[in-house]
Amino acid sequence: MEAISLSTPSETNSLQLVQSPATPASYMRRIGAYLVDLFVIALLHFSTNLIFVLVLDRIFPHSAKNFVLSENFSTYSQASDLFCYLGYFTLTVWYFNGFTAGKRLFQIRISTHESEISLKQALFRTVSYGLSYLTLSFGFLLPLFRKDQRALHDLLAQTTVSEYR
Repeated sequence: MEAISLSTPSETNSLQLVQSPATPASYMRRIGAYLVDLFVIALLHFSTNLIFVLVLDRIFPHSAKNFVLSENFSTYSQASDLFCYLGYFTLTVWYFNGFTAGKRLFQIRISTHESEISLKQALFRTVSYGLSYLTLSFGFLLPLFRKDQRALHDLLAQTTVSEYR
């Protein structure tokens, strides 16, 4: 015997559009995704430094070795690292609408109450990582104590990290 539906077609369609609230991403998934992202950033950082040194050696063949061994290169390298970090997290989260390589691999996503994450919001979230570090990394441990599992940078940028399948 077949089940008979008592709802109208319009009611059935409207019920299908209602989505359940997203499940917050587990802390271990977030850590795993972050470690993958740090590996990608390290590759970007190494590549930019290598290209810089090769170009510098091509332009100034006799002084490139002295520069690489100097404190100036250390300063350049730190600035390059910061640029890669900020650029990677800001641009990938914005362009791929909440995903980074690590988040995609661990099936989690940054989301907001609006439909898409703006470039400004992605940059603010990335810069807010600094505040999470300044609190002796307590900002990163905050998800362990919150039911919604949001970190300090999530609270400041009004974002959530949730499972995505």
